[in-house]
Amino acid sequence: MTTRPITLRPWQVRAALDGRLRRIVEPLKVQPRARGAVWHQNFEGGAFLSLHCPTLEVPHLHYATGDLLWGREVWTLDGCADGCAYRADGEPPAHLAHVRWRSPVTMPKWASRWTLTVGEVRVCRVQDVTSDEAAGYGFDLPPVAALHALQGRWLADHGPGSWQRNPWCVSASVETRKGNVDE
Repeated sequence: MTTRPITLRPWQVRAALDGRLRRIVEPLKVQPRARGAVWHQNFEGGAFLSLHCPTLEVPHLHYATGDLLWGREVWTLDGCADGCAYRADGEPPAHLAHVRWRSPVTMPKWASRWTLTVGEVRVCRVQDVTSDEAAGYGFDLPPVAALHALQGRWLADHGPGSWQRNPWCVSASVETRKGNVDE
């Protein structure tokens, strides 16, 4: 088990805090180039290999089953007497009207307010994500409608044509817990 940070978008943070986030789907940073490749998780966790293309470079995942992911999000300490303020919570209080929001990559571990525990992890094409998996992506919709919502969110997050390119992605079930990973 490894503990590492994960950055989610504000709408995903709200879904995590509401208990609706049960799955994360992210594109692989390095896309395999072989056609017909089939990927399977090995027992070391995080690495996948192809049964059809044994010489192909093995993509490395940033998380595996059992990992704890502490949440990073847009945040600030400016004017906060009792801790941090988070952009995903909506409009800042009046006394923080001119706040300087900080990038999630600058967020220290102690400021995290939610933790994800990774369950089943699989590598697939984004268009192979099932409607049940899409429903766990944080949408409060029936599975079929959630699949359409996932497509729209994917296009918004990854740019025009990103759904049609059908990239390889990681689809992982997660369990959300409010609170810092060290608590």
